[in-house]
Amino acid sequence: MNNKLLIIEIIYRNKKEVMLMKNEILDEMSNTLEENGELRLSSYDLDIYIQSVNNKEGYLYVSNTNDEFDNSKEAVKWAVNQLDGLENIDDWE
Repeated sequence: MNNKLLIIEIIYRNKKEVMLMKNEILDEMSNTLEENGELRLSSYDLDIYIQSVNNKEGYLYVSNTNDEFDNSKEAVKWAVNQLDGLENIDDWE
């Protein structure tokens, strides 16, 4: 294998590993929301809160901006997007 192909292979593997790590973090955030009933994500200038609400049809997830989501993963992805990506989150709990 020549050096150029080797470099491309290394880059591909690194991108794949980063995507897997990001998915694991999103899953962990989603699980935290489901287990604790709430989740807070903070960046340097914005805080996003999400709470679970038990309604007649099951759980609904509501943000501090009154956005509603049918499942925790959708809510977490929305919140991360509001903060412009995982790399901009300073803290979450």
